[in-house]
Amino acid sequence: MDESFVPIEGVAKHYGFDIETAFEDLAPEHRHALLHGSGEEEIEFAYVSESASGRKRTVKRHHPFEGILPNLERLEAKDWALARTLVRRCGELGLLGISAPEAYGGLDLDKASALVVVEQIALSASFATTYGGQANLCILPLVLFGTAEQKQKYLPRIATGELISSFCLTEQNAGSDVASLETTAVRDGDHFILNGTKRFITNSIRAGLFTVYARTAPKEAGTVGISALLVE
Repeated sequence: MDESFVPIEGVAKHYGFDIETAFEDLAPEHRHALLHGSGEEEIEFAYVSESASGRKRTVKRHHPFEGILPNLERLEAKDWALARTLVRRCGELGLLGISAPEAYGGLDLDKASALVVVEQIALSASFATTYGGQANLCILPLVLFGTAEQKQKYLPRIATGELISSFCLTEQNAGSDVASLETTAVRDGDHFILNGTKRFITNSIRAGLFTVYARTAPKEAGTVGISALLVE
């Protein structure tokens, strides 16, 4: 087994789920690879489910991981140029568009497939945050709630790594407690006027697109009164 592979048993124990039944629907060879590592130089990235076109992708375990593991200190020391290069490399391999539809340059795979990739990238806590902000926090809201025009404009560029995206939720008094959000967005003709302060915003230093969460209704409305605005 590849020494860099991190088995899922520890995660299962921490969160209290039974790995013997969690992936019982997978073929035996796929389940073994997911739980214990493939033991091969290459892993089949789309082995859990094929894409709509029947296409399959193969990702070498050491690409782009060969750029992550030897450079952990640089990444933890906020080497933004290196992180930007690795984001682009992930885009070239299709790793950023795991959850994006094929029509917009993604692979449209399920969560078990994504887990194989994320488990390796998570070997670097710093870059894992950069990757997660790009591949999950910003792509998924667009996929689930974006208009056709918004998807066409942004998803292909985010999936390739050309456009860095940033998820803007956390504030001084709000984070996991979304109902405490204080930033407001007031409509002004065809635009919105944003007023508020965000903090701890992943990828913000190099982002070209910001998904900003703000109140568009009185605070009494709770989370129902919160909207996501795309800001370039």
